[in-house]
Amino acid sequence: MKHYKISVNADFTEVYPTENAKIPSDEVIDMLLENLDDFKLWKKYFPSKSWVLKGFTIISLIDCTSEVALSDLKSSMIQIDPEDLSPDENLIEIFKSYFDVAQLSFGFMLFNKKDQQLERLPIYENVFTNHILDFWINTFDEETRRNTFNNLNHNSKPIVVSNIENLDHEIKAMPSFRILRDNKINSFMVIPIMKDGELMAIMEFTSPIANSFNGLKLKKMEFFTDMILFSVNRFSFEKNYQIEAIIQREYTTIHDSVVWKFRNEAEKYFNASLAKKIYTLKQISFKNLTPLFGFSDIRSSSEKRYHLMLEDLNQQIDCLHDIFSLINSDSEKYMLALEIFENELNNEIKADSEQRFQRLLRDEIHPFLQGKLEVKSSSEVKAKIKDYFALVFTQTDLFYSKRKSLDDSITLVNRKLADVLDDAQIKAQQIFPHYYERFKSDGVEHNLYTGQNIAPDLHYHSKIVHKLRYWQLKTMCNMEIEFRNFKKDLPIDLDIASLIFVYNEKIDIRFRMDEKRFDVDGAYNSYYEIIKKRLDKALVKDSADRITCPGKITIVYFGMENQKEYLDYISRLQKKGFLKMTLNF
Repeated sequence: MKHYKISVNADFTEVYPTENAKIPSDEVIDMLLENLDDFKLWKKYFPSKSWVLKGFTIISLIDCTSEVALSDLKSSMIQIDPEDLSPDENLIEIFKSYFDVAQLSFGFMLFNKKDQQLERLPIYENVFTNHILDFWINTFDEETRRNTFNNLNHNSKPIVVSNIENLDHEIKAMPSFRILRDNKINSFMVIPIMKDGELMAIMEFTSPIANSFNGLKLKKMEFFTDMILFSVNRFSFEKNYQIEAIIQREYTTIHDSVVWKFRNEAEKYFNASLAKKIYTLKQISFKNLTPLFGFSDIRSSSEKRYHLMLEDLNQQIDCLHDIFSLINSDSEKYMLALEIFENELNNEIKADSEQRFQRLLRDEIHPFLQGKLEVKSSSEVKAKIKDYFALVFTQTDLFYSKRKSLDDSITLVNRKLADVLDDAQIKAQQIFPHYYERFKSDGVEHNLYTGQNIAPDLHYHSKIVHKLRYWQLKTMCNMEIEFRNFKKDLPIDLDIASLIFVYNEKIDIRFRMDEKRFDVDGAYNSYYEIIKKRLDKALVKDSADRITCPGKITIVYFGMENQKEYLDYISRLQKKGFLKMTLNF
């Protein structure tokens, strides 16, 4: 496709009026210039044979194909719709016009730095040819490919062959030369796209016509190399954006140590969607991992919450008694109901006592008190009612101040302990990447899973488990120390009891799509979970005391080798002042 710009040179013409000419006024000239396409109007003021045109004009057609093609190329590269990454079918035609090559094929592949290999663009599978680049992927062995890409980082000079017949006989004799013969390639260019000394992508231009490409054609690449680099960066950004969106949508937020496996699966899903293919996301699992488990439990929180609930409800009943004693009329039935609930709460409380009291307040007592505020009542009654409603928690219609102090205390403890644990995790990940999760309820519990499958590219050995176990014990000590430092500032006095569970068997974990979280995989591995859940309630043999105790760290293990291992850790921490010189077995 050729594009031309027309230029008219009228320097060699003269225009002068005849006897029949009427010279228009300036106002008429302005009006005519506003109506250039109205020929009838022009003929009214310039009738036939009223003017003479003498001389000649030079009309030039200027080839601007390259400029138009370059403009179209830039437009097509800028227009990336992240919602619809559809291929530009005109891209090849634009290149044909730009390079003035009627028979041209174009190939383009992104470079995956992590895997050290070229990757096709699925949306362009039916548009791009990639003859030479396909050969580069499939023929060379992995080591040769890696060396070639590493060399490109140091020498990224493009390859231009005008005529393959001019190549040396040794090259023509190589088996790899058949890729050119089989695809009828007689001229080609291979151009690396670099950014900051790193390979981003590679382009190829091929043609069956000899001498289609040369140094001059390569020089024309300079005009849009930056635009190609911009387009590659933009595509990579949109690709990563959509992959992250897939991860968030399908898997929810994932820990950094295992996100690579989710990303690989999401990338396959993304590439399949670009190619309009169906791809089913596979299960994400990790096998043969060593687990570490620990918790810092807030002792007797349920019991405290129960007693504080009674205090709140009794305080609310007392406030209502004071109000109803002032009202007298119409309040006898409410006074009787309050006495029944007060007796029930403090003597024979039932499972639904709080709910029934709540329903009485919402349906009868509170509407009655609101009505008293709207009618003529004494100032003392209105003040009492306003003070009462100021103490009511609107979401439940109940007093909540005592329980709120407990909830605030638990929230503060959980946040402080979780912060210590999360900060320590940064150092733990440096020992060896591992999957880490923690949960906050009435205290903080954490799970760690480590093994070769978490980080296949790193060397894993048995000492890593020992280092992580020592890190865990030291971190639990720091959590206890931190708790003692801020315990005095809590609204409600609380204690924590810490425990570490040592498990030697390997387990498997699998991501549960329905719950969007990891869980142990298989019936055998569930034994580990069962023990974890029951440890907190376990009792010392022949005693009513629980195995966990405030101010101490309980370590549960199976064999004597674990006892020896942890005695060594304890000795080291005692020397550093983290632990006192007291042990109970």
